[in-house]
Amino acid sequence: MPPRQRVYDRAVLIGYDAVSGIEWDRCLRNGLSVGICPRCQHPLKPGQPEEIGRTVWYPATCRSTSCTYETTAHGPRQHLQHGEVGAVTLVFAGDNTNAADVNAIGVVARAVRTTAKSGITSEAGYLRLDDIPVLGGYVYRIITSCLTLDSTVDGEVGAARIRVAQNAAPGTPATTASTQIGMMRDYQDANAQAALTPLVTDYFAPSNGYLSVLLTGQRVTALGTFQIFASATEPCHLIVECTGKDPGDTGVSL
Repeated sequence: MPPRQRVYDRAVLIGYDAVSGIEWDRCLRNGLSVGICPRCQHPLKPGQPEEIGRTVWYPATCRSTSCTYETTAHGPRQHLQHGEVGAVTLVFAGDNTNAADVNAIGVVARAVRTTAKSGITSEAGYLRLDDIPVLGGYVYRIITSCLTLDSTVDGEVGAARIRVAQNAAPGTPATTASTQIGMMRDYQDANAQAALTPLVTDYFAPSNGYLSVLLTGQRVTALGTFQIFASATEPCHLIVECTGKDPGDTGVSL
């Protein structure tokens, strides 16, 4: 999976100045100069970077109409002098731990539901996220907002589960028969006082692929009418966040 952002391993040296790749992009967007021409000392105008292999070339031209200095991505690959370098190598996810972590971490998918699902008896799907790109060897935290597991009678027990399905290609949704990786139960003393409880669990991706995440609800005791409640002012969120590299299970069972 291509990284969502890239990490530059060194600055881009143009003219007598050095700028980072991120700063170059900012100057390009805003029409700013990126350095000083080593020939005539006029400002250098940035061009659109071009990626060739794992090197990005940064073409720059002198703003002076009487100067022909330029560094170009399309010119001969001759050795450039120090202070005239117009290229920088990228570090991609997977190349080393630090760059990979920076490129991968963050929220990768989210969903929201603003309506209740009532009349639940056996386990039923409530909210699902499909085709989430995941990287093998990374941890993905799955979080819900506070769930309202509600019933029409006192003494009801309701359950919420997180089920997942990972495949090499997109298009396979998780179902109530998919692998369960998280669960919570709620005992409701009084039907007018439903508890608000979030559900948090982690998924450890064994390989690159596409993940489907399903939030389900179930009436555990056959007493009343069970529902997972949500509304516009009390939405139910389902969030998947990559938290970084999986260090492996190093715990000791006692």
